[in-house]
Amino acid sequence: MAKSARARPARKAAPKSRKEQALETRANLKEATKAVLGRIGYRQMRIADVTKEAGVAVGLFYHYFPDLKAVTCEVLSDFMGEITEKARQVPSTSDLFETLREQYRILIGHFEEHPGLMRCMIQASDEIPEFGEIWKASNRQWTRSFARYLADCLGPNPPDPD
Repeated sequence: MAKSARARPARKAAPKSRKEQALETRANLKEATKAVLGRIGYRQMRIADVTKEAGVAVGLFYHYFPDLKAVTCEVLSDFMGEITEKARQVPSTSDLFETLREQYRILIGHFEEHPGLMRCMIQASDEIPEFGEIWKASNRQWTRSFARYLADCLGPNPPDPD
């Protein structure tokens, strides 16, 4: 007869350090901001909306961010950085057109997944200088990346632009 295996007590997860909890709360507030921006946009968003979404007290928001503009700038910077990172992961092929088309599919797909963030970025970039700078910096980075890629593909003797 085989002995029955004893059930081992479940291991308790090690308690999180204060630093880990703080990083988790901050990330949770950013995710909540992203969700609220996507639903109602920057102009209608209130700190109470973000903290309700995050499940934390309003006062805790101010421990991590001075205001809505600051957290929104971080969220929008992360959003634009994700697009660039995804586009960089497209493998280069000998067909320049196909490579660029795949990169733009990623760009458009990212915007389709997060239309509220894109709307916020475009609408508020004229009114809020910080948002406009995020938008401009992202576009500069995208254009420079494209130019480097194009130069690599065309080599030292690019064709006549005409």
